[in-house]
Amino acid sequence: MEAGMRRVIGIDIHRTFGEVVVWDSGVLRHAGRIDMTRTGLEGLGKGLKPTDEVVIEATGNCMAVARVLSPFFARVVIANPLQVKAIAHAHVKTDKVDAGTLASLHAAGFLPEIWTMTYTLIQLAPGAYDLLLNSAIMGSVVRTGYRSTDTIWTAELLEDLPPSKRPAPFVEMEHSFPTLEDLCAWLGSPQITSNFGRSVVARRA
Repeated sequence: MEAGMRRVIGIDIHRTFGEVVVWDSGVLRHAGRIDMTRTGLEGLGKGLKPTDEVVIEATGNCMAVARVLSPFFARVVIANPLQVKAIAHAHVKTDKVDAGTLASLHAAGFLPEIWTMTYTLIQLAPGAYDLLLNSAIMGSVVRTGYRSTDTIWTAELLEDLPPSKRPAPFVEMEHSFPTLEDLCAWLGSPQITSNFGRSVVARRA
């Protein structure tokens, strides 16, 4: 790709919307706000160039966002937010990380290369799963509380890694969600099987 043609799209993800900034040959341009829905994300993908690169932080539902956007762009980069903040402070003298900061840092080559993670859940018992990353067990997913009330699903890493070494989208050692569907969306819709090899996607139990 010619240097003058390279563009980077930074997206600052919030719960219900995302702020979009385009870095184009050293110039930042605010491209508006999109809804954090499949329709909104696909609309963004169709409205930009397939040669564009997208950078987002590993927060919230970043894995699901990356999965929807990946078919539309040359690359979708997920950046560790702690690393981004440290790099931004060192190189551009700011502690504020927004879509423009993400795009500028990635365009300058300051953000470390991060690959989109491929997760799998293997059910061991009702409400208990092994969490695999690229076929290796690295955590667990468990349900606490009663099925009808106060149910919480928690994804937890097995190894107490430094924050900068935790696989996306993990920022803390554990993250909790009200439903398994919410947890799976956060992980990027992993394949779910039982320990006997049968799919349990329909059951989600």
